[in-house]
Amino acid sequence: MQEKIRKIEKRVEELFNEADIKYCGKKYFFNTHIKKVKELALKIAENHKVDREVVVLGSLLHDLGYIYEPSNHNNPIYAREIMEEFGVDDEVIKRVCKIVENHKKCEAPDIETRIVQLADKLSHLNIDFLRMMKKIKKDDFENWFNKKLKTLEICLKKNIKKL
Repeated sequence: MQEKIRKIEKRVEELFNEADIKYCGKKYFFNTHIKKVKELALKIAENHKVDREVVVLGSLLHDLGYIYEPSNHNNPIYAREIMEEFGVDDEVIKRVCKIVENHKKCEAPDIETRIVQLADKLSHLNIDFLRMMKKIKKDDFENWFNKKLKTLEICLKKNIKKL
């Protein structure tokens, strides 16, 4: 499974880098966000009995929909296609798709989703990610940032005892 995850990570990095070059002329999203979510999720998962492979795949694939359908990026269809392409087990696919579908919410159906949700929200406070978003959001950056902080606060209150 580790080899499949490594190949999926490489494929996801390629997809985000291609999209970034088209969108703004340089690669940024995979390194400043996706990779950070994975690192944070693994750190959080250290203290919990969870399926680390599901957590890693959920972290890598949670925002894949942005590339294809920015207004509906929670759609797990793209994550499912990549996992099927690399022969991931159906049960794992189902669990990872649940993470993708629920990663923006503050309620989580399971511990793996809760971990990726929290890692995703915490990664928004990464300085490199904030610099990138400031360039993209320009005049709306302050509103975007305040909304992210508020969401993090709500999710922490709801989920901290469940972790």
